[in-house]
Amino acid sequence: MHYTGDVTEVLTLELPATPGVSSIVVYPVLKYFKTIRGWRLGSLKPAEEAALQTGPDVTSWQIQPNLNPKDEQIIAALQEDGRASFESIARRVAMSETSVARRIDWLLTTGQISIRALVEPSVVGLAVEAMLWVSTTSSDVERLGQHLATRPEVRYAAAVAGDCQLVVDVTVANHAELYEFISGIGWAEAMIQIKTSLVVDARKRGGRLISK
Repeated sequence: MHYTGDVTEVLTLELPATPGVSSIVVYPVLKYFKTIRGWRLGSLKPAEEAALQTGPDVTSWQIQPNLNPKDEQIIAALQEDGRASFESIARRVAMSETSVARRIDWLLTTGQISIRALVEPSVVGLAVEAMLWVSTTSSDVERLGQHLATRPEVRYAAAVAGDCQLVVDVTVANHAELYEFISGIGWAEAMIQIKTSLVVDARKRGGRLISK
């Protein structure tokens, strides 16, 4: 989650005042090793991925200083409807279709926006999802994070600040595969402790609430 407002107000006022919330744990992300954008099912051929302009995973980025109000409006339109046509966006932001197409191409090329399909893992046979909270030594964080990023079972991996060093989102077909992943990944020498939390149901994917 990326929040550009006053995060202090959210953590100290808004979340504690939310009905039903009894405690809050915050793990600030220090470094991304793999994001959901980099997760692949292996269903598409390289040419098909290229046609979608998915591009490689982006684990670090910065907002371009030359984003203008029109860019912000285009981004807002795409956030509401990622399939919006150049024509509909052009009408909304009062620009020509050619200009909108050019700005979207620039936004994609510079990594300000990315095209991503949100796939519910269970729909494609990955019925078991787990969050792994990994404790390791400071000297092993980078090596372990880079290794996890190469694993197809890993949808997301990041170094965090807190009582663990890595947070990892894993999706597999069944509990036996999850056990095999945890016990056979080859991280015994680097691992101090792994806490496993099974995800029973996801209410949000990619920053959006899932319609039930």
